[in-house]
This record gives sequence, C-alpha cells and structure tokens, in this order.
Amino acid sequence: MKVTDLLADGAMRDDLEGLARRFDLTPQQAEAVIGSILPEVSRRLERNSLSRGGVADLLAMLGQAQALPPDLAGDAGRDRGNAFLEQVFGNRDGSRAVAARASSASGIGENIIAAMLPYLIQIVMGAFARKTSGGLGDILSKIPNLGGGAPSPAGQGGGGGNMPFPLPGGGGGFPSGGGSPLPGPEGMRPPSQIPGNPYGDLSDIVRRGGSGGSSVGGGALWRMVRSVLGSAMGFQSRGIMSWIVRMVIMRYGWRILQTVLRRAFTGGR
Repeated sequence: MKVTDLLADGAMRDDLEGLARRFDLTPQQAEAVIGSILPEVSRRLERNSLSRGGVADLLAMLGQAQALPPDLAGDAGRDRGNAFLEQVFGNRDGSRAVAARASSASGIGENIIAAMLPYLIQIVMGAFARKTSGGLGDILSKIPNLGGGAPSPAGQGGGGGNMPFPLPGGGGGFPSGGGSPLPGPEGMRPPSQIPGNPYGDLSDIVRRGGSGGSSVGGGALWRMVRSVLGSAMGFQSRGIMSWIVRMVIMRYGWRILQTVLRRAFTGGR
C-alpha cells in the first residue's frame, strides 16, 4: 500500500493537511510521516486478519471509522485513536516502536510522531473504510436481515438490532474468537450495539463463524471479507502458512543470503 494511493482520497488529504497545521508541519512532512507508518499498519492488519476474530475486530473498527469522522483535536479523538492503535499494534510498546522507526525514516521527531499517531490512525482507517465500503456493502446485500445495500451513512444507524440469533455468552462483553475487542468506552459492547456502526452485525456473524441465514458459509464469508480488506489495505488474501513463510524470509532471508555470498566469495572462510 502506497501513501499516494490513499492521498487520492480528498477527504484524507484534507484531514492530513489539518493535522499538519496542528503540529506545525508542512503537508509534505505529514505525508512523509504517514508514508512511513502505512506499511507497518498494512502488515499488522494483514497479520490480525489471519483469524476469524481478527477480521471481526477489523470490521468493527472500520465501522466506527465509517460512522465517525476523524476527531483531530481533544481528548475524545485521542482516546479513540489510542483504541485503534491498541487494536492494530497490540500495546503501547508496539506503537512506540512504530513511532521510533517512522522518525528514522521521515526525519520528524519521535515525540511528535508519537503524539500524532492517535490522529493519524483515525485518518488511515477512515480512508480504508471508504475504500472498502463498496465491497463490504455488496457482501451485506447478500445476507438476509441486515438491510442489504451499502452501509448506512454516519448517524443514521445501521447494523444494530437485526441479528437473527442472539450473541453467545451473555453479559456486556463479546467473545474475541481469536482477536480482542476494541478498547475504550464503546469497545466493551458488541459491535452491533455501537451507534452508527454499519458493519456491527457483519462483524458479529464473522466472529461466530455463522452466516446470518444466508447461503454463504462462515469460512467462505470470512474469506470474502478478507479479500475485500486485503484489496483496499495492500495485502493479498493468502493463508497463515504463506504469511509465516514471507515473514521468515523477510526476517532471516537477507541474513542467510549474506552468509551464502560471503562464503562463496571467501572460499568458505
């Protein structure tokens, strides 16, 4: 995924320019920052989507991004962005490591990038939500009882209260099924109960492996959703073994190649 692909999204470009002004950066500097974090975001989302629960969590996050425009000022926006960061990177240490690497790549101070990250991730997820809305809307249209068609506009509901069967487990939380629920005030409720989330019911169905009464099986539905996500987010819809092989090659392949070349040119010494 290249940042130029996302910057074709006018809303994202406007949000990024506003964020640049807030942090006293030029638009070009802000683009350098987002360009340095985007590959890591894409890799993490690919890894998270390898489980059914991870895809469900990602759908819930995209639904929130679809329902609510990025909040680039104030505590509420920072908290929502931190919830997204925790969902994507797992913990604060992961976000700090991303900020450090982005600082080295972009030349912008690490502390500035760390402060920008909660807002940058909202901008990125908002752009991804717009890129996936057509494909996910097509999937929704094939599942009975979900209203069909494209996701509901922000503030007009959608996704809530139409489940053909109740969530398992009872209580206020929802099972992770291989992923973790979004943290924060909205994160402890099923996605279908988050106001304005257009993918709430779809997220719940994918999480449970059910199909919401459609002829599409749970595994097939997961793969269909993951294919839409991968197309928008810059990763291919391959399985976990392919992902592991690529990660091993990326981490150790160059080191092994260096060793082979060194031995070839030094006669094995």
